[in-house]
Amino acid sequence: MLVLNPASAAGVAYWQHSASHSAWLGQGAERLGLSGAVDATDLRAVLMGREPGGGALTTRPGLRRRHGWDLVFAAPKSLSLLVADGPEATGATLRHAYREAVHDAVCTLEDRAAWVRRSGDVVPARGIVAAAFEHLDNDSGHPHLHSHAVLANLGRAQDGEWSCLVGGELWRWREALGAGLQLALRELLAAAGFGFHWTLSAGGLGEIAAVPRSLPDRKSTRLNSSH
Repeated sequence: MLVLNPASAAGVAYWQHSASHSAWLGQGAERLGLSGAVDATDLRAVLMGREPGGGALTTRPGLRRRHGWDLVFAAPKSLSLLVADGPEATGATLRHAYREAVHDAVCTLEDRAAWVRRSGDVVPARGIVAAAFEHLDNDSGHPHLHSHAVLANLGRAQDGEWSCLVGGELWRWREALGAGLQLALRELLAAAGFGFHWTLSAGGLGEIAAVPRSLPDRKSTRLNSSH
């Protein structure tokens, strides 16, 4: 599922706290030279409308009313329990499949739901900047595999200029992005050799209905790939 909340630079410490993995996502991040694990200083700068190092990305970054959005992607509860209770290698493979699904969802957002305004028109953005923070537990300490994909309120248009994103498009795509994550996750898990049977509900959400007697206790070749 996907929950969409407002985000500000003040929340960086919260997202980083107890995160088991972090990564920059989006073609806009690549344009700014951001890759690998997320640096808190760089994330705060981007959320404030500035590039790493302090240069302004927009003409008046201080006047932006919204810094960004916190897209909370959650794995099915049954998968969270398997990650927590299964063998370490199996948990790593499950987490990697989930991480790939989050990446796919953000790519879909970038391709379909990211728009900016130009001269009164709404045009597709050609790059966004997002920072994904993966967590294994909820605030109560219970198993809950989820990610905060912190999306900066910035989109790079075809002309190379940066502008604020059109927020209405993100809300319009919210349910589709959440369902797409679930579908991608099931496909990635199947490709990794997990023969799960799923109980599906309306909207594309699903839980593992039956767990095979023997889960693959091995490192998937997908663990050696990165985005």
